[in-house]
Amino acid sequence: MLAPYWTDLDGTGTPGVYAGTLTDGVSDWLVIEWRVNLYGTSDLKVFQQWIGLNGTEDITYTYDPDNLPGDPPAGYGLTVGAENADGTAGGQITGPPAEDLRVSSTPGAPGGSLSYTMKIKGVSPGVGTVTTGTSTPQVKGLTIEVDKITVQ
Repeated sequence: MLAPYWTDLDGTGTPGVYAGTLTDGVSDWLVIEWRVNLYGTSDLKVFQQWIGLNGTEDITYTYDPDNLPGDPPAGYGLTVGAENADGTAGGQITGPPAEDLRVSSTPGAPGGSLSYTMKIKGVSPGVGTVTTGTSTPQVKGLTIEVDKITVQ
């Protein structure tokens, strides 16, 4: 989740949200610009999110330094930050943005390992397979291991 300025916003009667791609001839970006009001007010908030399309982490939140979106009134709440897809890691700043922000993270690294033993009794000679599965909240889905065995 990417949150360049997450609070109660309303596009009614405003220019709204724009999206487009830009290039400098080497790199490309998806640029999303919000021109929306704080809900229930005519307080226009303008900010952008630049997402690099070059295959590397390249995400920036940009704000007009002469017209920063500021802190919404009490009761609205505000989050400026980013979070991974399963909600287990992320970060945010406290307060409203005072300058452009770059989203940066640490790439995943190989994790731990699992080993197990089991006894299998062969009932007839030949080649077969043993399939086992395991799951953990740390990895989405089911990890399946298929091993070939030979019974003599």
